[in-house]
Amino acid sequence: MIMKQEMYEGIDFVASELILADKSSRFDIVGYKDASLYIFEMKKDRTLAGLTQTAGYANLINDNKPLFLEVLSNYPHCTVGDFEKVVAIAVMRYAANSAALLKKRAKEAEVGLWFYERSIALRKIV
Repeated sequence: MIMKQEMYEGIDFVASELILADKSSRFDIVGYKDASLYIFEMKKDRTLAGLTQTAGYANLINDNKPLFLEVLSNYPHCTVGDFEKVVAIAVMRYAANSAALLKKRAKEAEVGLWFYERSIALRKIV
């Protein structure tokens, strides 16, 4: 996201591992684009609970918008202006056998769903 790669749709990276409201609410990645605040919740595997968690984070931000605006408007890398909406996106590992169910549940939770794919990486030691 820092490199503004095309796959990230022009979203500017603002912060990672951000804690503002309470210690149980840690935002994995925060981004900003066109008066929208993006919250990415990263999951190592596939989980329906991640969709609910992501939706809850969007509600938390909307309920505490002045606090988030105060902090994020002074962030050094990417200044966040006033945001009109929060876009919550769950990011999890892709699997063809569960993609349809996750997509359906993401729509129900009103969150975005992005997948990452694990690549085969070999590291020769000896």
